[in-house]
Amino acid sequence: MSALYKPYALKHIFIAKSNKDVFEEKCMKKRKRSLQAAMLILTIIFSISMLSPVKAQELPPPPQDQFDGTSVSWTSQQNTTQDIWSWTNQAWEFGPYPNFAIYLENDTEVTDFNFIPLGEPFTVVIIVQKSIFVGNTTLGRAGLQWNTDLRTQNGTISGNANCRMVYINKMETNFWNESNTWHVESFVHNQSEKMPVGQPPIPAMQQNSFYKFDNESSRVIETSEFWRIEIVGFFNTTSTPMGPYWVNL
Repeated sequence: MSALYKPYALKHIFIAKSNKDVFEEKCMKKRKRSLQAAMLILTIIFSISMLSPVKAQELPPPPQDQFDGTSVSWTSQQNTTQDIWSWTNQAWEFGPYPNFAIYLENDTEVTDFNFIPLGEPFTVVIIVQKSIFVGNTTLGRAGLQWNTDLRTQNGTISGNANCRMVYINKMETNFWNESNTWHVESFVHNQSEKMPVGQPPIPAMQQNSFYKFDNESSRVIETSEFWRIEIVGFFNTTSTPMGPYWVNL
């Protein structure tokens, strides 16, 4: 007897006491599968939430009118200035010019390092070159002007002293017509140191001459090139104010 073999299908068969048990078991399995699915979904969601970065919480900025702390500020400046100045004074001497010198009785020239003794004769020598003049002009006059201030012991100016020694060669004007003569004078203007209270100041008093002019020893020598004027005299020992004098030609 031959046998015929048929392939069989694999099935899922429940074995149970009754149909109700099978139904309840199936429902239970369904609920179990639903619960497992729900738990799996919750597990996936929780895992995703754990992997997601948590954003840090930002604090709101402080109000603009609120400041806590210490404010320090300073300003530092530095400046260096350097100035350089340079200048040059230049002068030109055109042609000859008059000059003078003062000599003591022993022919020693008076300079800034010596002095004129009172009562001793001295000679003033003035040289005027003729080449200074052009055309019909000639020497009118030449001489020296001496002056100094009078001072009290505390340095206050109380007057002045003046001496003028001039030779007139030729002066011809509407108001002055004179030639070949001497004009020599000296005087002291002395102002009283003490002033009367409530009254006008005492006017300056002109005193006697303190320079003695020697007319006989004084002379003028004229050549084709210059005039040489020699003035001789001395300062007296009684009324001559002593001290430095300005002497101008």
